Amino acid sequence: MIVYREKGLRFAIVCLDEEPREEKVDRLLYLFRPTLVADAYCTPFTTLDVDLHKSEEELWAQLDKTTAYEIRRARDKDKVNCLWLDAHPDANTPESSPSGNIHGMPLAILLGTGPEVLMKVGPPGGSLAASDVSILGARDIDPGEAEFLGQRQVQMFTIFDVLEQGLPNVLSAAIDRVTAHTNGVHVSIDLDVLLEDVAPGVGLPSQCGFDTREATYLCRRIAKQCRITSIDIVGLNPVRDRNLKTARLAVELLMSLLGKSYNFNYYDYLKEQR
Repeated sequence: MIVYREKGLRFAIVCLDEEPREEKVDRLLYLFRPTLVADAYCTPFTTLDVDLHKSEEELWAQLDKTTAYEIRRARDKDKVNCLWLDAHPDANTPESSPSGNIHGMPLAILLGTGPEVLMKVGPPGGSLAASDVSILGARDIDPGEAEFLGQRQVQMFTIFDVLEQGLPNVLSAAIDRVTAHTNGVHVSIDLDVLLEDVAPGVGLPSQCGFDTREATYLCRRIAKQCRITSIDIVGLNPVRDRNLKTARLAVELLMSLLGKSYNFNYYDYLKEQR
C-alpha cells in the first residue's frame, strides 16, 4: 500500500486499483481494514478518480460529506499510535545529534524528520503525528531533542515527572493519549528505561529508572487498557548482562504485555521441588 502519489496526504491509506488511464489521473481505492494483520483482507468502500495535479484542499473539496467522513473514519480505524518507554527520547536529527548516532533518531524519523535516505522508507511526512505518541520514563534528554519535541507538543513524562505525579497518574495520561482515535497501540521499550540493579545488561545503565515492580505494573496495565498491535523490546547488551538477569526480565515484561504472567525465579523454584 502507498500514500497517495507521495504527496503526503494523511487522510487515508490508498492503493492503486488499476493502472492510470492517463498520466495525470489515478483511480484510488480507499480501504477500511478490519484488522491490523499485515496480510489482512481489505474491504473497499469507495473508489475515486483523482486529478494528481490538484492540491490537498482541492481534493477534499471534490468529496461529498459522506465520503469525506468515511475516509476519516478509515484513517482512525487503520491508525496505530505509539507508547515509547525509553530513557532517551531518540528524537535527535542529523543536525541536533551530539554523537551523530542514528540509533538516537528513530522517533524523529517516525515523526517526519531525519536522514533523507530513511525518510524515503515510510509514508511522506512521517509514520506518526505528534499527537500519536507518548514518551514515558525519559531521563537523558539532549537539548535538540527537547526543542524538537517541544515544538511539536509531543507528550513526554520524564522519570522525574513520574516521581512528582505518581506512576498511576502519569500512565493514565499516557494511555489516554495513545488510545485516542486509533485502532491500536505499538509499545516500544528500551531496556535502559529500567533501574541498573534489575537490568544491568544495557548500553547506558543508570540508577534512575523503573524497578521490576514498576515495570511489571506498567506492562500489565498497558496490556489491560490498550489494544496492543505490536511490540518491540530493544537495548539488550549481553556483554554487560549478569546471569541473564536483563534478558530474563525482558521476557517477563513481554509476557506481561501479552497478558500472561511469567516469573523465572518462581519456575526455577518449582523445578527444584520436583
